Amino acid sequence: MTETNSSAARLGILEMGRLGEIALRVVAANLQAVMGIAVDMIGSHEMPEHAYQDHRQQYDAGLILKYLKECSFPEHLKILAITNLDLCIPILTYVFGEAEMGGKVAVVSGFRLRHNDDGTPAPLDRYYERLAKAALHEVAHTLSLYHCKTPHCLMHFSAKVDQLDS
Repeated sequence: MTETNSSAARLGILEMGRLGEIALRVVAANLQAVMGIAVDMIGSHEMPEHAYQDHRQQYDAGLILKYLKECSFPEHLKILAITNLDLCIPILTYVFGEAEMGGKVAVVSGFRLRHNDDGTPAPLDRYYERLAKAALHEVAHTLSLYHCKTPHCLMHFSAKVDQLDS
């Protein structure tokens, strides 16, 4: 990925679960191209066991963010964890991602991005595009960008994949 002398301008991508090299590289390339920020692949971590919500069979995205904040990544301005596991927050059935507004950490899941709203499998290129959009959206939240009311804006809240596609 892009090299820079300033550690403050780097974003670290952390794999949590088994996502695959191509998906990680697609996300990294899009973050670099759109945001102009240097990106490092910083390896993988296991999903924190305490974030698993047995009654929902999902991982609490807020607890993952808290866990990431407790980990030490001093050489990176921002950390984006990417997973293939299903995420939720207490007030929503599921989320594509979650971020600390104006903070250092974000998490994105590809779990619900592999299928269309009607349940049919999405083509691989559509999956990668969705994953990149979700990652850009969540990293933008760490840069203090809020949701936008314009339906086709990247920062518009997307509750379904067809909204993300548009």
